[in-house]
Amino acid sequence: MLKRIKNLPLEHITNFLFCLFPISFILGNSIVHLNLYAFLILSILYIKEENYKINFSLSNKILICFFILIIISSIMNYFLAELKELNKFQMIKYSRTFNSILLFRFVILYLVIETLLIKNKLSLKKFFITCFLCTSIVSFDIIVQYIFGYNLLGYKIDINTGNITGMFENEAIAGSYIQKFSLLSIFGSLFLFRKKNKKPILFIIILLLLFGVFFASNRMNAIILFFSLLLLLLLDKKIRLVVAASLIIFTSVAAILMSNDKILKKQYHQLFYRFTEGSDNVNTDTKGVEKNSKIKTLYKKINLHNSDHFSIYLTAIESWKNKPIFGGGHKSFRNNCKHIINEASKGGKKTFKPICSSHPHNYQIEVLHNTGIIGFILIVFFIFILLLKIFKKLINIKSGNKTYSMYIMPIAITMFAEIWPLKTTGSLFATWNGTAVWLIIGLSAIATTNFSEKKLDKPIKNQSSFIFKILTILFTSLIIKRLFFV
Repeated sequence: MLKRIKNLPLEHITNFLFCLFPISFILGNSIVHLNLYAFLILSILYIKEENYKINFSLSNKILICFFILIIISSIMNYFLAELKELNKFQMIKYSRTFNSILLFRFVILYLVIETLLIKNKLSLKKFFITCFLCTSIVSFDIIVQYIFGYNLLGYKIDINTGNITGMFENEAIAGSYIQKFSLLSIFGSLFLFRKKNKKPILFIIILLLLFGVFFASNRMNAIILFFSLLLLLLLDKKIRLVVAASLIIFTSVAAILMSNDKILKKQYHQLFYRFTEGSDNVNTDTKGVEKNSKIKTLYKKINLHNSDHFSIYLTAIESWKNKPIFGGGHKSFRNNCKHIINEASKGGKKTFKPICSSHPHNYQIEVLHNTGIIGFILIVFFIFILLLKIFKKLINIKSGNKTYSMYIMPIAITMFAEIWPLKTTGSLFATWNGTAVWLIIGLSAIATTNFSEKKLDKPIKNQSSFIFKILTILFTSLIIKRLFFV
């Protein structure tokens, strides 16, 4: 009964939902939620029916403990510790406690993907091809919007900010989307155009993705993608020349565009020179700095306090100091940062101007703030073990196992880029960004698997039909969203 739904094997439905993730991120939080829970429920049913065992390795136990800690910390901060405060905000406290429990869906997502990967039951090839189709369309749409002022769905550029959002309407997350799935997309194109001359196609695709994230004006994501491609250039000899040529052409054209386009110049000026110019957040006191004028000038230039993001980081760290062991709990920063601002307004000495936000905009600092030093240590150990497995697998890949390297290499680079400590990020626990990140982390479990070369290299049955279904679902959904929900 469980194996077949509408005469389709449960395995096929699970895989199809897995491939729909890249589409769901384009459509918004509600669809991400729907797709995530549908995938989890059917995957659990499938795992149960096939009697697959969940891998409770040391790293997985650490991950489970980490999320249990989030729940405990949230309960301590929003329920037990403030139970006496029966006011209008009480429901918010209950709500956040409940939301922290729902975060366990990310653990389940990781464990489910790992289990199905170990059993060779997830079609990574189809997933990579879906990533390629989606990121290519999003990138092309971004470029169209930059050139004409309107994207393919009629959304126009934000006049006030100059943000080019493409299919994401009012949310400036197109660059983040492209960056997250670009490496998977590139290798997805290699699978799709296997029998053709791949180098010219690959050259065009890389340029398309680079300019997509560039025009989206998500500055950090553009830099992360650029350096991800540099890593790919170093690791993959076969496509080294194509990647190098793409990066050279992109850099040259991007430099010309930034010199002549006022909006692009302004946006990327903020990235490269935000640390060199005056700001309200700067403490310009140079006491203790050598009197040498060059050194003093350098001090002012590299003063990181110029960055609003850095001020948010410092605000989060100051807030963490109030609850260093277990942290403030889930979604605590948006409230706790107000206390830091109040302290500063009362005359408290601060070398920076505290700034509030919905979250700290950095995964590592967010974990530290929400779960304290214990949670931070747990997640560092988990990531360390996972990265160790990945790099061991990369080193030990046999020269003949070419197909396997085409899966693990882009996943490894994407994983490394996503958790880069200096990256400005969305929230690790938000619906859209959290699902994407934990999906990528789940994919990295490929390092624990032993795929057969034949199985990985097996061509997709009815590939044209699969591509048609994916494109039909994507465009139909976008048109419905445009007509009825905007």
